[in-house]
Amino acid sequence: MPVVAIFSAAVLLLGPAAAAPTADKPCSDPSCPVITPIRDDTLAVSAFGNDEQKQSPASKPAYHPQVGKPVTYILDPTVRIDPSGQVCVFVGEIPGEPGSITEQTNEAHTFELLGMYPLCQGSPRPPAQPTPGGAAALAFEQLVTLPQPTISIPPGYTVAGLRTYLVIGGPQRLDPEPIDALGYSVTLHITSTYDIDWGEDGPDRYATHVTSQGGRGYPDGDVFHVYTTKGTYPVTVTQRWTATYEIAGGENGTIADVLSTSATSSLPVRAYQAVVTS
Repeated sequence: MPVVAIFSAAVLLLGPAAAAPTADKPCSDPSCPVITPIRDDTLAVSAFGNDEQKQSPASKPAYHPQVGKPVTYILDPTVRIDPSGQVCVFVGEIPGEPGSITEQTNEAHTFELLGMYPLCQGSPRPPAQPTPGGAAALAFEQLVTLPQPTISIPPGYTVAGLRTYLVIGGPQRLDPEPIDALGYSVTLHITSTYDIDWGEDGPDRYATHVTSQGGRGYPDGDVFHVYTTKGTYPVTVTQRWTATYEIAGGENGTIADVLSTSATSSLPVRAYQAVVTS
């Protein structure tokens, strides 16, 4: 089951397949952005991405400067339409923490948008070159395809009161070839853990930060659950991906963002009762 990332609001990375709309000729392609007036000279643009990975909402923390610490600013790109009807990019600023994931993401969006649309008249000019962290974030979030986990629970059903053994398939680690992103050669080292939702209400429903794929499963696997009631339950495995990066001839670091892919399987749980016959 693919996980679809949805990007909306004024800060947006538009896919390269979307045709550029104008004020007098809106795009008819379903993948194109939706443009909504905000003011006479400003429009909000929203669209749906079609990749199979999504960002964890918790990875976008609000900016709270420390008391007495000078306020710092990060890029805040918006897509607008100028008075002539031309789509353009306005590069504003908002309070933010340098080196944060928000800075990395906004910077990557800025340079990606400027590769598609011109700078608006009156817009502040962006930096001459993106930071390595912004390039690494773009490579991780947009240029790498993360696989979905697979779920196996032999023999395809289980019995209430007995251990149900789960085996998770698919790679846990990725080391893609160097990626060219915003003028940098980025090498990513991507690792993952699993969150499991067994589907049955109770204190043991969720298992988080699981590092094992279950081993050989039944009868000696190390990822298992005991169901208490018969029924059919959706078992969901969410794979949480994190990454470190190396820049050719330069720095290295950790990407603060967390991406996820997931899969769900329906599991029948049966119940048996012993009957004594004479």
